[in-house]
Amino acid sequence: MQKNSRMFLIICLAVFYFGPLYCQTKTKNIEIILDASGSMNDTFDKREKKIDIAKKTILKILSELSSDATSQIKIGLRTFGEERELDHKKDTRLLISIAEIDIKKFEKALKELKAGGYSPIAYSMLVAGFDFPIAGDNMIILVTDGKESCGGDPVKTVRRLKKEGLDVVINVIGYAVDKKEEDSLKEIASISSGTYNSANDTEELEKSFRKIIGAEKFKKSFVGLEKKSSLDKWEKKKPVEALKRSLIFPGLGQFYTDRPIPGVINFFSQWAILGFNYAVTQSHEYKKNPDASFTKDFLDFSSISFYISNSAGVYLYTKNRNNKEHYKIKSVEGTFLRSMILPGWGQLYLGDNPEAGLSYICWTGFFYYKTFKPVPKGVKSESWERQSIITRSGVFLSYIYLLQILTLISVENHNEDARAYRVFSESNIKTDFGFFDGSDFLPQLTLNKKF
Repeated sequence: MQKNSRMFLIICLAVFYFGPLYCQTKTKNIEIILDASGSMNDTFDKREKKIDIAKKTILKILSELSSDATSQIKIGLRTFGEERELDHKKDTRLLISIAEIDIKKFEKALKELKAGGYSPIAYSMLVAGFDFPIAGDNMIILVTDGKESCGGDPVKTVRRLKKEGLDVVINVIGYAVDKKEEDSLKEIASISSGTYNSANDTEELEKSFRKIIGAEKFKKSFVGLEKKSSLDKWEKKKPVEALKRSLIFPGLGQFYTDRPIPGVINFFSQWAILGFNYAVTQSHEYKKNPDASFTKDFLDFSSISFYISNSAGVYLYTKNRNNKEHYKIKSVEGTFLRSMILPGWGQLYLGDNPEAGLSYICWTGFFYYKTFKPVPKGVKSESWERQSIITRSGVFLSYIYLLQILTLISVENHNEDARAYRVFSESNIKTDFGFFDGSDFLPQLTLNKKF
């Protein structure tokens, strides 16, 4: 009984913190591998060099993205064939590490880039595979006008990356590629679950970039919004209505405020608490066993506090969203300090998940209470049994305080999302985002990317 109750308590503590973070979408990590071999000096489309057209296209597409999706897409730049290495088979260079888009960095790096050597495509992809962070949706965009010319096998390289656990999708842009050489490039894309895109002029090159990165779909999402926005129907929600629904049963308020996944988590968590409580009650051990009485008290308290924290939390969340608190940058130090003073206070300060904040406050109060009154009246216990419960309460308090360190991740996620909201609000699109939570409009972050 003691072991099971301890595991149940740890799960309860963790689910309210990790649940909302887990539900967020992944960041897209992209590395552009640009062919800078000698053949890229050939003139092409309006008599410009291929390399110059490619550089202009990259800057143009990234400039469009930089004002729309800086926290949704992270991009790096690698080249090959610049004749910077004595061994032309290893002639590849990372110009820009994968990070949020910085146009000035790209301008500087591309300005200094000159084409001249061979095409070690296989080796470049192998090295690029290790440029990515552990988590996220990882993608390589290979821009080349020819095939491997240094004896490497790009297909074997893709298989090796997968074997190493580096699952990277490779999308290839065949830049004025000879028809005879297209097959090898198509195979690279196919085996990595990517796509092959043929670009025979500047317009097709731009179109391919937009399609692969997602800019084309992103921009199309905004067509006609000024005239007739699909978001106009999203009006401010009523805090009291959200409160009423949560009082009917935890989770219903989250559904009302368009947070279905937290709603499902809270709904089933309440049933789990009630079911576990019923099982302990039926055993009648709590009337004579100190450990069982501790578990029974916790479950009784949780059943009540769960309603309170969910109802009050969803009410606060609704007010926060109506008042556009999600646009505000929060203090990292202030959030963390609040969480250390009183677990849960930091989450209330952020306002993104006040239900979890209130739950932490309630649980903290319960475990502090148990350190002073470990056993209820009527339950006989030895001094060592009371001391065991006091010690256990202290352990759970330690867990709660330890979890508050994760507010450093939460506040960073909040601030990055707040900057994204500001970008959209300052654009030409006149609409109130309200409770709309579509990934095409509001970039979401994940806990995974932090590691």
